[in-house]
Parts: sequence; C-alpha cells; structure tokens
Amino acid sequence: MIENALEALTLLDEMGIAALCCDQNGRVEALNTAAHTLFKKIPALKGRPLSKIKGLAALATVELSDTPVEIGLLDNKLYCRVHAKSTALGQKIFSFEDVSAFRDHEQLRTDVMYMVVHDLRTPISAIKSYAELATQVGPVTPQQQQFLNRVQQAVTTTNMLLNDLLDITWIDSGVPIQKQEVNIAYLVHTIFESLEQRAHTHGVTLHITIGPDLPPVFGEPHRLERVFSNLLVNAIKYSGEGKSVYVTVSRAGQFITVSIADNGMGIPSEHLPHIFDRFYRVPNEDHRKEGMGLGLAIVKAIVEKHGGHVEVQSEIGQGSTFMVVLPLETPSAS
Repeated sequence: MIENALEALTLLDEMGIAALCCDQNGRVEALNTAAHTLFKKIPALKGRPLSKIKGLAALATVELSDTPVEIGLLDNKLYCRVHAKSTALGQKIFSFEDVSAFRDHEQLRTDVMYMVVHDLRTPISAIKSYAELATQVGPVTPQQQQFLNRVQQAVTTTNMLLNDLLDITWIDSGVPIQKQEVNIAYLVHTIFESLEQRAHTHGVTLHITIGPDLPPVFGEPHRLERVFSNLLVNAIKYSGEGKSVYVTVSRAGQFITVSIADNGMGIPSEHLPHIFDRFYRVPNEDHRKEGMGLGLAIVKAIVEKHGGHVEVQSEIGQGSTFMVVLPLETPSAS
C-alpha cells in the first residue's frame, strides 16, 4: 500500500511514468507532469469524476491488483497498460504504460497476414480450375487421373488451412461482430443437409432434432455457420464407419443450445482441457494429422465473441458431445 500519494506521483514522474490519483469518490485529485503530457487532449482533469471524463471513463472500472490490465483510452486512440494501487488514505493511484506502438505493430502484422492469406486464394483457385479442365480437353490415363485427384485433394486441404488462418486473423484483429437476426434452426438444418453426402461417404448416419418455435439469436451468420460446420465435420470424421451423429437444437431459458454428439472413439480425458488451444492436436492419432489444430480454437473464439460458450463431454470408446450455448439477446454490437 502506498503511504503518500503526492510522493508516489513525483517518484513516478522522475521515472518517466504517467500517473494520476483519485480520491475515495473517484474524483481526480492530482496528476504528474507525464500524465499531463499523455492526456494533454483532455483539459482540466482535476476535480472531475473519472467515470464522467470522456476518453478516460474506462479507468473507473479498473480494480486494484498487482497485475496490470491493458485498456483503450481516448476512444481507443491510446492503449495503456494500467496499474491500480491504493494509498493509506483510501485513494487510488493509476500508473500508465503507453503500449500503442506495440498495438500498431500487432495490427500491421495482422493486416499483412490477412493480405497474404487472402491473395493466396487466387493461385489456389487457378490450380483447382486447371485440374478440373484437364479431364475435359482429352482422355487421361488412370495414373494421370490419380494424380489429378491428388491435386484436387491438396487444393481442398489448402483451402481449409487458408480459411482457418483467415478466421484466426479476424479473431486477433479484435473487430467486433456485426450482429443481425439469425434463424439458428434454419442455419443448422442447412449445414446438416449440406454434409449428408460427406457423412454417407464415411459410412456415418446423421440425425437431427430441432425444438419447436425457437427464437432467433443475434450474430454474424457466416461466423456461426463456421462454428457448426467445423463441429459437424469433426463428428463425421472421428465417428467411424457404421456410427451415428446426433444434432439437437433446443432452448433452455434465455439460451439456445446446439448439441452435436457422436458415438465414435472419444477423446482421452487428459487431453480435454487442451483441445480448444491453438495448434493443439491429440497425439498418436494418425488420422488427426490433417490441419493445424485450429478448428476448435476458432469455434471457441467465435462462440465467445457472440457472448456464448462451448462445452464438451467425452469418454473413450463412447464418443463425444460438443454443446454450443448462445444467449438470446438484443441486437446490440458486441
């Protein structure tokens, strides 16, 4: 605990650290020279309630802690790592580390990644098109057809990887979702129908149950489509021939739950805490080597951006159940 607020502000000033002090009622009592410089666009800070100062109101929610928090100030034009400490008199001292430059660097990295991944789609699409055209301009030998099939499979796999990278780039960008009304029952049923042929190819039977009179949720339809497609594709892939996958859409209170259950191999309990981590793949499973281990991380991030959460239950030899829980809410921005 800090004994003397003014001495603390002076000491921090000498170290080049911006800091300000609020009284027990949240009014700004004092700020050092570095803070004056950092917040020079906000005149007359002293004596004003922090929660009422445009551009700094977010500070009023910062709790006392030994761990700093990173928040956007001045309408997100300034990003600071903020420490909040108490004094012996019950005052609150905030110190600020400007990390805007690091944020700009991260944004540049994200923008570059997006452009690279997006631009890779053009040559990949060209490869796919020419591989398809090759069989239409003349006869091909069985071996040539085999090679063309491998090219098509490689293109499909590459497109899946590019989609994962685009999703991760979007997630890391921090862009809020643009919410609109989504008929979740229709969305899930459409995905179900689109994957029935894939399931048949794998010898898997799909079943679906949709509750009556389900209200809409609010979110980005194509992001939610990505969530349920990923989960259903995984369920089909890991079920095994002769197995079944059960999709259930229901309402519980102020939530819509979409459950995707298979009776396949299941996931070892020691791996369950990690399956939503980026680049994590259950080891020693040869058929899981496809992809980069981003699918479930993307599912979790998209669902959480929609204010929901994902649950999983699994038992070796009995299968796995993934449940996406989405809130029923007003169409405000997230």
